[in-house]
Amino acid sequence: MSAPRAARRTAEPSPQPAAPSARIQARPVAARTPVTQHVLAALQEKIVSGAWPPGHRLDSQRELAEQFQVSRASLREAISSLEAFGLVSVEPGRGVFVTEPGATVPIAWPAQVDYTAEELYEARFLLEGAAAALAALTITPAALDELGRIVDAMQAALQAYDQAELDRLDFAFHAAIASAGQNRLLSALLAPHFSERDMSTTAIVDVALISTRVKEHRQIHAAIAARDARAAQRAMQRHVLRAAGRGRAALRPGLEALLA
Repeated sequence: MSAPRAARRTAEPSPQPAAPSARIQARPVAARTPVTQHVLAALQEKIVSGAWPPGHRLDSQRELAEQFQVSRASLREAISSLEAFGLVSVEPGRGVFVTEPGATVPIAWPAQVDYTAEELYEARFLLEGAAAALAALTITPAALDELGRIVDAMQAALQAYDQAELDRLDFAFHAAIASAGQNRLLSALLAPHFSERDMSTTAIVDVALISTRVKEHRQIHAAIAARDARAAQRAMQRHVLRAAGRGRAALRPGLEALLA
């Protein structure tokens, strides 16, 4: 996962110069767009009211999108927010289930936070490194299999020169790792940067560069599969640093000294 090519982006774009001073607008996890906010509120009401009790399996994304008359992209974003808030659990290969009520603390996001690309990468360096380490310690076999499938699909997207699919899978890979760590607060902190809403659709122009990007994801997956928390953290942190470099984000000197 790599530098934003334009504002409000976290996906890695095709290699192009990007101004380090570009500003990025963070939005609340629960209200990234009016459409997403609408469907999120409707889904929350189903859960809070008891219409969907704990253990209830949600309908497929296609069925829910038709039911609420929204795009599947908006629905996926709403479900990601529900998962970040601990209201649902996404189980690879099984579906989305309402969780048991517990002692959860709601997170209040400011309506708008202005920060630079450099600040974004520094935060990702710290948070995603920790998320990868936790994933190595706690990931389930099913979630690990799903992570492997995502990496394999990224290789297929590379060979098909499909930048849009590669970006989508990039988001999915990082979101899956955050979820695999089984820390809802950490997932919620990272969730705003795993949206497909601003996904790039431009063609791949440098296969060698994108191939390196896929290789880095394989290294992260291998470390998590080996249950090596330190190696997973280090692989993720190196990936974020390289992503920042590809996006021409000028990070503060000495950050590499913090590598796990």
